[in-house]
Parts: sequence; C-alpha cells; structure tokens
Amino acid sequence: MPEVSISPEVVFFSLARQGKPSCEITVSATAAGGHATFKVKTTEPSRYLVQPNQGLLEAGGSRSITIYMVEREASKLLDVAEEGTLGPCKDKFLVQVAPVEPEAFAAVTALEGARHTEEVTRLWANVNKASVKNKRIAVQFRHQASAASLPNQDALSSSRASDASHKPGVPGQAGSGRGLGAGGSIAEEVDALRTKYNDLVTYTANLTEERDTLRRSLEDAKRSLQKEMAARMALESKALKENLQPLSSDAGSGLAQLKAATPPARRQSGIGMRVVLLLVLLCAAYGWFTSTTRAAPKDAAQLPAPGDGAPPPGLHTPPAAEMVPEKAADTPNETFQEAPAAEATEQLQSDEL
Repeated sequence: MPEVSISPEVVFFSLARQGKPSCEITVSATAAGGHATFKVKTTEPSRYLVQPNQGLLEAGGSRSITIYMVEREASKLLDVAEEGTLGPCKDKFLVQVAPVEPEAFAAVTALEGARHTEEVTRLWANVNKASVKNKRIAVQFRHQASAASLPNQDALSSSRASDASHKPGVPGQAGSGRGLGAGGSIAEEVDALRTKYNDLVTYTANLTEERDTLRRSLEDAKRSLQKEMAARMALESKALKENLQPLSSDAGSGLAQLKAATPPARRQSGIGMRVVLLLVLLCAAYGWFTSTTRAAPKDAAQLPAPGDGAPPPGLHTPPAAEMVPEKAADTPNETFQEAPAAEATEQLQSDEL
C-alpha cells in the first residue's frame, strides 16, 4: 500500500483580467510505500484543465500537478465577483492514488507519448478498488480587488500603530521595536490572519462534505424505506389472497353439494323414458286383451283343452314391432333429447333396458 501525502488542503484561484488563474497540487510518496499511480478528478470538468491528470509516482518521489482555470470561466466568475454576488465556491478536486507493481511500473515508464497515457489508463482500469486512496481538495476564489486591499489594510494598521506609539503615558512602545508599528509584528499578524482564514476555509469545506454525505445517506434511507413499504404491501396482499382462498373452496364445495343433490338433466330424461315404455307396454297389453276378448267364442266348449299348443281361433299375437303405438313418437317426453346430450341419453336408456 503506497504511503503518500497530498497538499494543500485547499487550492486558491486568483481572479484577474489578465493572466490565467492556476494553482498546484503536490503528491509525494515515501520510499517504503513502493511505486504508485495517481489520477485527478473534479466536480467541474468544463472549468478546469489539469496537467497531468494522471501519471506514475516513483517510490520516494513527488509530482507537481498544475491546475488551470479556463479563461472563459474565469471571466464569468470575475464579472460575478465585481458585481458582489459571488457566493461560496462548491468546486472540489479528488486525487486518487493506487499501488503499482515494479514490473508494470518499469514497463509503463519506458513508454512515451500517447502509448504511455494509454497504459496508465489501462492500469487504472485493472486496479483493485479497495487499494485506492482518495483525497478531496476544496477550491476557493480570490478576487483581485480583495487581494489588493491587503496592503492598504497593512498601511492603515501601521499608521494607527505609529500614532499609538507616540502617545504619552505608554512606556516601552516608542522606539522599542516591539510595538504594533514594527514591520515584523504586522507581517506576523497578517500571516496569523491568513492561517486562520485558511483554517476557516478548510472547516467550511469539511462541513460541506459532511452535509453532502448526510444528504446521500438520507436519500439512501428514503429508498430503503420505499422498498420496505413495497415489500410489506406485497406480503399483506399475499396474506389477504391466502385468507380468501378457504372461503372460495367452501363456496365451491357447497356448489358441488347442491349439484349432487339436484338430479341431472339426463337422469330426468331417463325417468321420462321409463314412463313412456311403461305406458307403451300397458297400451299393448290392453290392446291384446281387448282383441282376445272380442275373438273369444261364446261357448266355452269351443275353447281348446288346456295343453293344446294351438292358439284359439281368431287370437292373433302381434309381433314386438307392432306393440309400439304410432303416436309414441309424438310424446312430449321426446323434447328431452336435445343435442349435445342425445348421445348420453341413448347410452343411459340402453343401460337401463
């Protein structure tokens, strides 16, 4: 794992009409950490140019990265600054460092130009994400007018200190070199103010980063809550369907019992045919009895003796086909023979006969 140091914590861009605003970032590696590769990213790629934006870092060496602001963007920011509406800067840089094996480092270092850039890009494509170190750097803008006001403030402070040193009754200040009017004291005070300002800027950048982190956490929590609610609704819907299923099965069983209790149409049709056949048989028996009675002789002596096989004169037994009356086909029960239940009805009649 490479041991690197990246400075500074905050980079400043001085906005001016002339010149291109720029700053530098230094990446240093210890000898014990081994070789490394670095890459620079930013939240505003259309505003800055980085040279180099990626490269190799030798063990124990350091690289200086120069960041330039695009002139068009610098002019826009300067116009806003002169209007007095320039707010806090939210731009940031991210410096990433990853270890590189000595063989790969030597092979890529031997290349030049576009081939070198391609191989460095390939190293980053195959790098282990867990071994990457990230360093965020905040950005601040300085307006030229505000920077020019510092000497005036120093001169004002010097004059006030000089006046105070000439006031009577203040021993040890006139000509002592330790008063506020001394040049060394003013320089130290300005340095202290600048240090405090830089600390304040760093603290503000850290607060902004923490705010962004909390905002992302809140969004993740909202998404998790929505997923949990959707899953809960799905479970409740499933449970409701499972509770309704027994009721449906009970209703189905009740309907089956009702169907079992109600005789089907083909049974009704079968009962009707039996009645028809019974009526036909009765009619045939009645007709045979009537014809036999009419043809019987008046004298009982003319009847053949029991045991003779011949039938009495005039007695005629019709064949089975003639036993069905002609009007049997017009029986109202024939209306039960409807399609497509005709086949089932005829099968039932053959089984019963």
